Amino acid sequence: MEYKYLKLIFLFCLFFLVIPSPSLRLDCLSPAIIQEDLQHEVKVTLKMIQVYVTDKKGNPVTELKKEDFNLYDNGELQKIIGFETHFLAFPVKEREKEPTKKTTPEPEQNLFPQMNRKFFLLFDAVRNTPYGIKKSKDAALHFMDTQLKSTDEVAVLSYNNIRFLVLHQYLTTDHEKVRQMIKDLKLLPKVSEGMPFNPSGGIQIISGKEHLSSSSYSEGKAKANIFTKQLKDLAKSFRSIPGYKSLIYFSQGFSSSMLHAPDQTFREKYEDAGKELASSSTAVYTVNTAAGESRHSYIWAKGDDSLKMISELSGGKYFEDVEYYQEIAHNINQTTGNYYVLGYYIDDKWDGAFHEIKVKVNRKDCTVQSQSGYFNPKPFSEFTEFEKKLHLIDLALNDRPYHQIPVEIPSVALSCPGEEQSNLVLLSRLPMKTMKEIIQSQTELVVFVFDEQRNIVDSRKGELTLHEIDKDNIFHYILTSVPAGLYQNRVIIRNLKTGKAAVASSSIEVNPLPEQGMFLYPPLLLEPEKEAFFIHTLKKEKGEREEEAISLKDIYPFISSRMSPLVDSLEKGTSKILAVTVNAIKGIENPDVHLTAELANKSTNEKTLLNSRIISGQNKGSADILLLELELPELESGEYFIEITAVENTTGITSRQKTKTFLIY
Repeated sequence: MEYKYLKLIFLFCLFFLVIPSPSLRLDCLSPAIIQEDLQHEVKVTLKMIQVYVTDKKGNPVTELKKEDFNLYDNGELQKIIGFETHFLAFPVKEREKEPTKKTTPEPEQNLFPQMNRKFFLLFDAVRNTPYGIKKSKDAALHFMDTQLKSTDEVAVLSYNNIRFLVLHQYLTTDHEKVRQMIKDLKLLPKVSEGMPFNPSGGIQIISGKEHLSSSSYSEGKAKANIFTKQLKDLAKSFRSIPGYKSLIYFSQGFSSSMLHAPDQTFREKYEDAGKELASSSTAVYTVNTAAGESRHSYIWAKGDDSLKMISELSGGKYFEDVEYYQEIAHNINQTTGNYYVLGYYIDDKWDGAFHEIKVKVNRKDCTVQSQSGYFNPKPFSEFTEFEKKLHLIDLALNDRPYHQIPVEIPSVALSCPGEEQSNLVLLSRLPMKTMKEIIQSQTELVVFVFDEQRNIVDSRKGELTLHEIDKDNIFHYILTSVPAGLYQNRVIIRNLKTGKAAVASSSIEVNPLPEQGMFLYPPLLLEPEKEAFFIHTLKKEKGEREEEAISLKDIYPFISSRMSPLVDSLEKGTSKILAVTVNAIKGIENPDVHLTAELANKSTNEKTLLNSRIISGQNKGSADILLLELELPELESGEYFIEITAVENTTGITSRQKTKTFLIY
């Protein structure tokens, strides 16, 4: 067949979540906002407390039984229901040298997965030097390589004067991902406005720029107060994370002259942050990154006192020289690696009240250290903006979000032709029946597109009221332009009252466009005669009219409300489906292209050639868009995908693309 082409031009510019009101277009709908109060049922739940017990010499006491503990909640003795021990049997280095045994080791005891060790690695790029940052990363990597257990959870944060507190990774047990993230971190010390800055991914948790205009402090003190305020806010957000948290903080600290100044305002705020960390059961392990001459600088310029203070206030430890990171890592591991977990029943009240915890043991000469207390959960509507953003970041960055198990939204990511850059379509089916609790009142829809370094290359945010849409088969989509590369995508729908959420995840590799030859884009599968309703997230810049934005129909001109995108499952016995293919050819005169389609069983990789026919087509510049009808054989239940192959007969050039795997049930 012969191809004639026009180029599609995408009229989009990237924008970020700080833009207050990007719009959502709901076809044939003008949504209204309905307010309703959230009611929480009081129920009994199991509360778990981590306890560290040491002898006179500071060595862990490991032989205690459940009967040896007395636990008090707000002064009332509790009946201990659950009991678990976590102990390091021998030093990590000895364990590494031990020969591998043929017998299969017993699985690690982990009755309470919420009580895994949790480490937050915080890299300070303001109070640091290039050498200090390098040694910080070396220390963090060594800690991960030699001290972590498979169940340990790790998060990564950084701080700078441009983006302030940045979360690169929330708590995860994917240690290899965290290691690579630390390696890729590009942190410039003492970066300021106007200087080039190339951050390594992550999400800015909260802006601090509004505090810089304060006339009560110099710029240096103002920036110090911003850090202290954000550290305190971070500590408050840790309240909802059960058990002990360990914050490993790499920094040179605040100067003694600032800490001991006649005006005690900063010191008081700094102390408040330390106390807040203690009340949220977070111990800070400060590692001084000053080295060489800076360690012997004038005493009032040194930061030792501030680092010691935050560690002592929070119940952690201070380490004076990052050069000794092997010993530091071993010490932190020994301090945090030997503990008991005590479980008891409490009324699950949603009032945010604080409970004081005291634990005693029936053994002399023992030192008992446990979390000082905990806060009852509170309704999502009472979260601070900081807490809501961390909640959103958890949903955006984690495959298994920490605070909830979100409803899964099936989705697919497809690349399509554009001008100079390959463009991206994110298409999600909203499972309305399983999202009832989420959409019962006003919701927000947030989209993130991450590159390989977890940089946000595009994001969208808007509010909508899905409960007013009287449709069963609803699809949401966005269109964006990205350069060639690997991308991870997240679509989040979150109830603004309860925080309950649904999440769609997809990934795609966008290949560079060839200067000449043939390139077949990933096909979009459609179920004919199945009604669909589409929601389009738009970007609305100044001077741009909504109707000028490109829609899904501009990319796939044959799509309509009478056919439904296939993104997850297909009913058994379906005999026909449709496929929209986009094929681009450059530098080939009078191309003669033949298309074939094969159905493949994912588990067996067995392929079946499908009968296909072209029922419609359009030429747009260098792209030919075809609508294919595919006949399906009788299929057993299982996972399948379709592979489309295009062969240009005069040159022999071949291009292939697979669809996303779908389920036959």
